[in-house]
Amino acid sequence: MTKTFNVSEAAIEILTKTSDGDDLIPVHLKLVEHAVNGFLNEKGITALKVLLDTVRSGYAETRAKQIAELNDQLRITFNHAYGQILYTQGIQTLGKIEQINVFNLVKAFNAFTVDNDPYGEHDFGAVQNNGKKVFWKIDYYGQDMMHRSEDPADSECTNRVLTIMLANEY
Repeated sequence: MTKTFNVSEAAIEILTKTSDGDDLIPVHLKLVEHAVNGFLNEKGITALKVLLDTVRSGYAETRAKQIAELNDQLRITFNHAYGQILYTQGIQTLGKIEQINVFNLVKAFNAFTVDNDPYGEHDFGAVQNNGKKVFWKIDYYGQDMMHRSEDPADSECTNRVLTIMLANEY
């Protein structure tokens, strides 16, 4: 006997496995909302089934990996095609050679741990240069550069900004 697909149970499972939907991108969260409220047609039910399969196979992990790859692309290459690079006044006051050393340390950083990278997105790090602690972080903005990106895993709708600063400027 084949078990029929239960939309409510699927929505509950998706929400449970995605931190009450916090890990979902907006379009997926809206799909689950429609499911909970009974607003899905056949196409919507098919999409919910696909989302449920994706969640069961590691939705958050896959998304975090995509974000980490995009972040690493920007951080390792400093290529403006992948985002903007900003550094603070404290970094600007360093000599040119010291700045280059800092930038090379940021590019080479790979000491990601559960403590400094709890979501696996490679969006923050700290390095030491000549006794000075330096932080770097990556933020995600929408196309208007005024609001955060709806989906940092999608490079088409996300502008990445890598900011490098002295720790005392944070």
